[in-house]
Amino acid sequence: MPDTTTILVVDDEALIASMVCDALTDSGFEVVMANDGGEALSVIALNPGIHALVTDINMGAGADGWHVARCAREARPLLPVVYTTGGAAHEWVRHGVHGSILVVKPFRTDRIVAALIQLLNGSTTTH
Repeated sequence: MPDTTTILVVDDEALIASMVCDALTDSGFEVVMANDGGEALSVIALNPGIHALVTDINMGAGADGWHVARCAREARPLLPVVYTTGGAAHEWVRHGVHGSILVVKPFRTDRIVAALIQLLNGSTTTH
C-alpha cells in the first residue's frame, strides 16, 4: 500500500489501539487514532484524507462504532470499514455498513491488516 494511505483507528482500549496502530504503521500505513466515537467523528469531519476506518463497536458512552461508520460513509460512501468487537458480532448484519469486515476480539493484528488490504483493493464479498 502507498505510504499516503491513512487509516483512522478508533478504540477506547489504549492497549488494543496501540497494537493495531503499530501493526498498521509497520505495514506502511499512516495512522490517525481516536479514543472514542466523538473524537472519531471530529477527525472524519476535519480530515478528508482518511482512506479507511478501523473501529471498535462498543466504546462506552457516546457514539458507538456503528454510528461512527455510518457517519463516515455519509461523508465518503466508499470508505472501507473494519469493525472490531468482543461481543457485538451478532449485530453486524443489522447495523454494519455494506461491504464492511468484522474481526472478533481477541484477534491477531495481522487479521486487521489483511482485512484493510482486502477492502482497499476492492475485493470484498462480506456483509
